[in-house]
Amino acid sequence: MNGIYILLTIFLYFGMLLLVARFTGKNSDNDAFFRGNRRSPWYVVSFGMIGASLSGVTFVSVPGMVRSIDMTYMQTCMGFFVGYLIIAHVLLPLYYKLNLTSIYSYLDDRIGRCSYKTGASFFLLSKIIGAAARLYLVCLILQHYVFDVFEVPFVVTVIGIVLLIWLYTRRSGIRTIVWTDSLQTLCLLLALGLIIYNVAGQLELDFSGVVQTVKDNEHSRIFVFDDWHSKQNFYKQFFSGIFITIVMTGLDQDMMQKNLSCKNLREAQKNMYCYGISFVPVNFLFLSLGVLLLLLASRTGMALPAGGDDILPLFAAEGHLGYAVLIFFTIGIIAAAFSSADSALTALTTSFCIDIMGISHLPEQEAEKRRKIVHFCISAIFIGFILLFKVVNNKSVIDAIYVIASYTYGPLLGLFVFGLFTKLHPRDRFVPYVAIASPLVCYAIDRVVFNYTGYQFGYEMLMFNGFLTFMGLTCLSIKNKKYMEILSAEFVISNTKVDKCPQGNLPEYAFIGRSNVGKSSLINMLTKRPKLAMTSSTPGKTLLINHFLVNNEWYLVDLPGYGFALRGKKQVDKIQKIIEDYILGREQMTNLFVLIDCRLEPQKIDLEFMEWLGENGVPFAIIFTKADKLSGGKAKDNVNKYLKKLSEQWEELPPYFLSSSEKKLGRKEILDYIESINQSVKG
Repeated sequence: MNGIYILLTIFLYFGMLLLVARFTGKNSDNDAFFRGNRRSPWYVVSFGMIGASLSGVTFVSVPGMVRSIDMTYMQTCMGFFVGYLIIAHVLLPLYYKLNLTSIYSYLDDRIGRCSYKTGASFFLLSKIIGAAARLYLVCLILQHYVFDVFEVPFVVTVIGIVLLIWLYTRRSGIRTIVWTDSLQTLCLLLALGLIIYNVAGQLELDFSGVVQTVKDNEHSRIFVFDDWHSKQNFYKQFFSGIFITIVMTGLDQDMMQKNLSCKNLREAQKNMYCYGISFVPVNFLFLSLGVLLLLLASRTGMALPAGGDDILPLFAAEGHLGYAVLIFFTIGIIAAAFSSADSALTALTTSFCIDIMGISHLPEQEAEKRRKIVHFCISAIFIGFILLFKVVNNKSVIDAIYVIASYTYGPLLGLFVFGLFTKLHPRDRFVPYVAIASPLVCYAIDRVVFNYTGYQFGYEMLMFNGFLTFMGLTCLSIKNKKYMEILSAEFVISNTKVDKCPQGNLPEYAFIGRSNVGKSSLINMLTKRPKLAMTSSTPGKTLLINHFLVNNEWYLVDLPGYGFALRGKKQVDKIQKIIEDYILGREQMTNLFVLIDCRLEPQKIDLEFMEWLGENGVPFAIIFTKADKLSGGKAKDNVNKYLKKLSEQWEELPPYFLSSSEKKLGRKEILDYIESINQSVKG
């Protein structure tokens, strides 16, 4: 009978989720799927993130912790709160400043393409393992208490649950999840409150009695200051909590994707404050429930299962607390599991599409088609990992997740800390080797230390792993001047025909812009050759394709200025044909720099030109020129307005730089960018 109640509850709950998905799925596109069109109310995101963070693991595992480690998990939760503050004031401003869809694209700008792909790959691995571990526990519980009765195989249970999640996330992704997570968090908290209320009733305790009972219980210990060898030592737990939060929230595309769906930075920070504050008391309630369940078992003489994860399911799913608790326990655990798994599935799809496949510059229809295929394929991979986790896991699930995080999120921590707090430039093509070696070294050290001293690393391994990655990147930076020195720059040839351009495979970096944008002055500034490109007071003097060989390693190409839209709406004249033929026909062109006068409002001709580049899959970056002509922060304000205008059409913005030929502003950043591409090409 209990199985039927649980099954009916699942179907009713899923019907509610589909209803929400139907309302939020109208007029959906890739921007809705990836960023919720940047219109999510911060308070809805904040409330929903509680359920996403807690997951089914917390719902069943945290109460079970009390039997073995008392309430010492609260030390980690205190560290979580500090971690959320760091995210709000260090990482969120960076993500909003760069207008990111995938947070790992920061690594592309700061270190290089190999680092970017490495960071995204580690996230994909980490998230799919962690999410599988969470959902695995829920599948086990449902299998044991529901589907075994109907002789349904475990594999069918897993496929069914993942299929349900895929159904309500496939259209609008994060825009739907923001609202379904809020519904799921509400159900989870109501379930927690009702279970505590019923347990307190069976113990004949009122509110003050519950408080006093928990306070006086032998398992109410929170702090451990005296045992440095214990995994529950306060300093280990507290600082581990800080870094776990930074990497599993701040460096996690899943959690940050919801924050980045808020309208602006201020609202995203408010979301993080409220979410961080609420996370502490909610976990305290789960631990208090664990104390009450142990007391109830003691008074009733009930034999408790060996695994801590099975204590709450034993009471709730077998009907010991009544059918109302059974129903709400089912809703709570399904809500927690779905809110974690649905956002994980969406984040994995986003990261793979943006970071690995690079669909941002594809036409909208093609990009949406590929996103749907990826979403389905990742759902299938998700199923495979859950089944694999069932075979290999033999620990408490919540411990397994943090152990996994220590080994897979560590390199992410090292990469971001290195990028944020140093100005060094490692050899990008070797970064993947460091990121792979670091977890392997950590595992070896953990085994050696344990075998010789008996000490076993806990969550602090996350910090050590990140430190090893950081030091590896530092070593890769020794005598590596990524800041390119221009040793030589010489004119090679001018012509109007692509087939007459220099032969060979050297990469070419072309510069183009409207007349009078300051292109020749910028080229002279970059090369430190005042007369390399001829400057003129008469706009539009460059009428040829001009090749300059730099350091005998790459070509700087000065293209004619455009004064019209390349959209086929006007008669194609000679200059237009020269530009089109080069951009579309020159295989050696590695990147096109589009120059924009930062003093001006967004011009239709520039926007249409960049849209044409996107439609044709041309890799390009933007250089905003003449920043010295504006005072104070006016240049950056104008750039932000321009980027905001671009973001109305672009899912992911191209790299951009602010420059001044007179003040040499932007020279280092532009040359760094060119050098990073050169290294990737060589690698």
